[in-house]
Amino acid sequence: MKLLLSKAARDFLETLRPKQFRQVVTTIFRLLSEPYPHDSKQLKGYPYHRVDIGGEYRAVYEVEGEGDALQVLLVGKRNDDEVYRLLNRVNHPGLIPLRGRTEAGACGRSLPKGREPGAPSVDQP
Repeated sequence: MKLLLSKAARDFLETLRPKQFRQVVTTIFRLLSEPYPHDSKQLKGYPYHRVDIGGEYRAVYEVEGEGDALQVLLVGKRNDDEVYRLLNRVNHPGLIPLRGRTEAGACGRSLPKGREPGAPSVDQP
């Protein structure tokens, strides 16, 4: 299975400290072998799933095709519903499948730390 990371997910990974970075990336890599773990849930009103990571973070993803690719759309903090606000912001027809995604082979850490995306709110499913 191929791993695809959106620009928003990549940008968030760039802001993490090494320990949290490892937790998030380890969970994402586990999704490649088991895309629907017991603690994942489908988001109401969206074709995406979410998984909690280390009690502090949440990832929103989808499995494309017949399990050909895992696309991680968003990663963010759980406690402030940031992921759902971002999902509402980027969930426009054509935007997610066509723009802002990158094949992941290696995770670089080139963006400046402390970059926080903002977005309008959305109700948590």
